[in-house]
Amino acid sequence: MGNKVATEVRRLTSLFTRSSMLVVLILTRWLGGKAFPVTIGPDTTYNGGPWDAFVTKIVPFQGPFIDIKGNGSDGPLTISYLSNLKVDITLNPGDWSGVDADWWLVGYGYGGFGWYHFKIYPQSWIPGYGITSQGPLYPLGPKDVISSSGLPRGTYIFYFGVDTNRNAVWEPAQGIYDSVTVTIQ
Repeated sequence: MGNKVATEVRRLTSLFTRSSMLVVLILTRWLGGKAFPVTIGPDTTYNGGPWDAFVTKIVPFQGPFIDIKGNGSDGPLTISYLSNLKVDITLNPGDWSGVDADWWLVGYGYGGFGWYHFKIYPQSWIPGYGITSQGPLYPLGPKDVISSSGLPRGTYIFYFGVDTNRNAVWEPAQGIYDSVTVTIQ
């Protein structure tokens, strides 16, 4: 029975990975006549072994909820350059709570402004594309990251995201993000 289960777990894990559907398989492992639940998630490799197990149920994996808003809106948003722009971010890590990750908060301004990224220390926007922080995921926000008026006219896109391959390189396959577009007239 162990080899049959190993084959099925590899097949299901591969299927869910290819479809980018995050699923946790709950297995029951029998040791010394007692059942122990074993969780296999999207980042877990199952190498088989002396398992006497069977799939008891499949439950949805609760990944993080990421949100970024401009003046309380998901956008697109158009405001006067004299109006105040407030950008807030929210993170609910779900089952990813405590997982080490790259944190990204970047903005792109069309018309020659280019990329900017937010740095946790010193809590400011820095020219260029870069990582905001690295560390475990935790509940955040809504947190105000911009509150300003008089920004130059143009179109801006702000992105907030996390990826779990902690290497200071954005890897969409390992992460999730949200964006908001703001046009300042």
